[in-house]
Amino acid sequence: MKKYKKDIIIVLGLCIAALVFYLFFYILHNKDAKYVQVYREDTLIKTYPLKEDGQYDIKMKNNLNRIVIQKGSVYIKEANCPDKLCVKQGSISKVDESIICLPHKIVVRISSKEGVLNE
Repeated sequence: MKKYKKDIIIVLGLCIAALVFYLFFYILHNKDAKYVQVYREDTLIKTYPLKEDGQYDIKMKNNLNRIVIQKGSVYIKEANCPDKLCVKQGSISKVDESIICLPHKIVVRISSKEGVLNE
């Protein structure tokens, strides 16, 4: 039994350490997602409330990105960029998640604060 006592103490210690790290990161990143922010080249161009469902067109010259806010998440439904990776990325709903359209230089981001990047 003495042989396994040290092993049990080590395993319990590792489990407790893992739980502490999980709780720390959960508390640190558990902010209320309230806004959808749309940036073009690091400049905030639009802010939408995440709670209000809607469909919005982001037009810049001949570039189009259609974003959809639905049930507390946002996704890009349509884009006229060549690769359409932003459309394929799917929906986001948590603070600091983002969808990026590189050809159009558009970033769609979830934030807990209106009008500023989260620090």
